Amino acid sequence: MPELLGGSAALTGSNLTRWKEAVDVTAAPEKGNYIHYGVCEFSMSAVMNGIALHKGYLPFGGTFLTFSDYSRNALRMAALMKTRTVFVFTHDSIGLGEDGPTHQPIEHAATLRMIPGLDVWRPCDTLETAQAWIGAVERDWPSCLLLSRQNLPFVPRDEAQIDGIERGGYVLVDWPSQSERDARRVVLIAIGSEVTLALAAVEALKKEGVLAAVCRTERRGDRHRPLRGVCARRRALRTFRCDDAGDRRRSASRGRVNFIC
Repeated sequence: MPELLGGSAALTGSNLTRWKEAVDVTAAPEKGNYIHYGVCEFSMSAVMNGIALHKGYLPFGGTFLTFSDYSRNALRMAALMKTRTVFVFTHDSIGLGEDGPTHQPIEHAATLRMIPGLDVWRPCDTLETAQAWIGAVERDWPSCLLLSRQNLPFVPRDEAQIDGIERGGYVLVDWPSQSERDARRVVLIAIGSEVTLALAAVEALKKEGVLAAVCRTERRGDRHRPLRGVCARRRALRTFRCDDAGDRRRSASRGRVNFIC
């Protein structure tokens, strides 16, 4: 996509937003497609909005998720102006904590999802990351991609599950079809890097005599339907027959959970 114009707020090496063929934008007359914004997250986000309003480019820029606070006003303006911008936020949880609590996002994902008109994606592996990028490129409003920095394993899926990624909620692991009606069962709800933890818990719970199913959700907003993520999650959860007697639901999140959006 020649219209891509990337960048980072002095964290290119950590965000990994620069691709091999990228050319830095400098004072030289040669054309470039990657901007080094420096340590100024708000300025980067505001400039991206201006570039998107000018048209002709699809701007994206990266920083740590915990620094999204500095960009807050520009993110809100992006949603209000419906700019086609992609905000890349890495280090999405406490999964990597060598920089201490100042770099560990807790409430940030939840507060981003509270902004109407802002799509928020938190992928759990490479396939979901690719789908998040496709969705961000195809949409005419802003998107936030909340990406992990630690390595995450690839999760095998069938075609129906792959289709469910874009809808926002799908069943990754269902209960055995021949499970007894009175068997102890639980639904594990997870997102992002917590999906790996939920999948690992399935086998651990099985040894304890508990049948576990895993629902992967993406609680994100939508320009036309702000609670679309919630609706998708509810559709996916109905697959589990969660209203049946004895069913239990548990969610896994490395941060503050917001149940409204």
